[in-house]
Amino acid sequence: MKNALKKSILALLTTIALAATINACKEASSANMAFNPAFAEYISSYTAGVINSGSPIRVIFSQDAVDSSAIGSEATDLFDFEPGIKGAAVWYDRRTLEFKPSGRLASGQLYQAGVSISKLFSGARALGNFQFSFQVIPQSIDFSVTNVKPYSKTQLNKQKIEGTLLTADFAEAEAVEKVLAAEQDGKSLRVTWTHTSEGKQHLFVVEGVVRRELASRVNLTVNGEPIGASRNETIKVEIPSLNDFKVTNVRVEQGSSQFVLLQFSDPLSENQNAQGLITIAGMSSLDFEIKDNEIRIYPPVRQTGSRTLAVEAGIKNSLNYKMAGRQTFEIAFEQVLPAVRFTGKGSILPSSDGLVMPFEAVNLKSVDVRILRIFENNVIQFLQVNEMDGNQELRRVGKPVLVKTVSLETSNVDLGKWNRFTLDLATMINSEPGAIYQVSIGFKKTYSVYGCGDDLDEGTTLVMPSAQEDNFEAGGEIENSFWDSYEGYYYDEGFNWSERDNPCHQSYYNNERTIKRNVLASDLGLIVKRGGDGSSVIIVTDLRSTQPISGAQVDLYDYQQQVIGSASTDAEGKAILLTKQNPFVLVVKNGAQRGYLKLEDGESLSLSNFDVGGEQIPKGLKGFLYGERGVWRPGDSLYLSFILEDKQKTLPPN
Repeated sequence: MKNALKKSILALLTTIALAATINACKEASSANMAFNPAFAEYISSYTAGVINSGSPIRVIFSQDAVDSSAIGSEATDLFDFEPGIKGAAVWYDRRTLEFKPSGRLASGQLYQAGVSISKLFSGARALGNFQFSFQVIPQSIDFSVTNVKPYSKTQLNKQKIEGTLLTADFAEAEAVEKVLAAEQDGKSLRVTWTHTSEGKQHLFVVEGVVRRELASRVNLTVNGEPIGASRNETIKVEIPSLNDFKVTNVRVEQGSSQFVLLQFSDPLSENQNAQGLITIAGMSSLDFEIKDNEIRIYPPVRQTGSRTLAVEAGIKNSLNYKMAGRQTFEIAFEQVLPAVRFTGKGSILPSSDGLVMPFEAVNLKSVDVRILRIFENNVIQFLQVNEMDGNQELRRVGKPVLVKTVSLETSNVDLGKWNRFTLDLATMINSEPGAIYQVSIGFKKTYSVYGCGDDLDEGTTLVMPSAQEDNFEAGGEIENSFWDSYEGYYYDEGFNWSERDNPCHQSYYNNERTIKRNVLASDLGLIVKRGGDGSSVIIVTDLRSTQPISGAQVDLYDYQQQVIGSASTDAEGKAILLTKQNPFVLVVKNGAQRGYLKLEDGESLSLSNFDVGGEQIPKGLKGFLYGERGVWRPGDSLYLSFILEDKQKTLPPN
């Protein structure tokens, strides 16, 4: 394995030496940068290609460079950059040196970097600095108008325009809001924004659009200068007259459910039957979904090729007015983009299903499967920063155990449609009881069966180790560069953001297409109820039969991973633990089975739909007086009952 690793690193260094100057929007131009193959003995992987502006710069050494006491401390005079970058270098672990910029890197900038390995390894003094390069993804904009609709179904003169602005890299919300300006008939219109947390998707609404007796237009001026993008254009959005009820937009959505989206100038009557009023040539049965000013048309099976869509004049708006005339459109059902997706939800795999994980794929003949094991004794540490399906700081708690290419080509399977496949994890790994496994499924351009004709781009793909049928359970180590592909979001040198949705271009096949899911093989179903007196009622059942499990070991841990209470379940599968501290996590052991449940405040199921009001009585007696019914007639006898609660046993016997 070590020899193979050195050969792969040597091949990687040799390959990178051929292309050091990166241009993500144009063809890469070549430049000469001398790489000494002797560096392969000391360097395992490093930041390369095209990265986001907020990414750290990492160099991972092939051997320990510092002892464990240096982890987290700052390293000085090891990195140098051209142009210079302000920030600090920190030891991420004994082999990983990470430079964290104090601010965001310049958009589109090509950086030359060097790290002085001669200061770290005595045998590398003759080598000097290790030189490498990377580029920040150039900022770019993708702008689209998604709908033009009224605020109310009864007031058609007051409209709004909805749309989306996507940026190639993170952009500050304040700067994004300066990118777009809107005006109608010389009057400026207000634009409201909703920004997603990752800073790349920005939803906007142009408010106060007026629909009049005569048709008009709204001019949307896009200027990318505030965020460093070069796009500058004006988009004209037509606003139909109040008397013009018609189809304004038609498009085919090629998602997991293929449908045709019709958008109208008016909101529609949602209780009308569209059968016969909307037809697609060659299709006998269609399903319709009407909402606001949109109709979604679902074909009986996934379609390809061109069809004629007809909308008859009988379609009614929300005021029961019909369209003036028949409209027809030519629509194209394209191929489905290569993709993978998981089926179902949840992270627990009961043994009734073995260790079989279902997934679906389309237009792919193979997929790459990577499995990471979070060790049983690290699960509580994992849950400190994650939910059961989390993906943060995995390198601290787990290791990769498998990299494998799985073929999807079987007889009588149309790969151009969504098909269901399964992974039998039991045949891939030696599962450790209590461990959590993260299963990652991705794909490369060479696995695609999408028909591109002569447009197929034969460039390189995302920088990651080659998927090969290797199992690391036997004590072998996977390349450290695997971590970059597993947790990183950088792209290869030919990445072009504007081609990211083009399946015939290399830029489509990046790490963001990879799907991940954490799984725990367990038959244990856990329920915990915690009372105000510090007691935790724990119920353990068998997920396969729903029967209670007796004799299961239950342990409550605090956030510092210390046991604060232990017990065994009784014949009813129940255990009660009284703890002064609030527990952080419950761990249940039953033979080889393990179960985990976080118990932090806010993790419990919502009680907002239930009446859970009441009072807590800290001391003394508690009584409740009630009648046998709530209403009596005059002269009726009242029969009252009394319940007494004496938890502290203060009353004498009898």
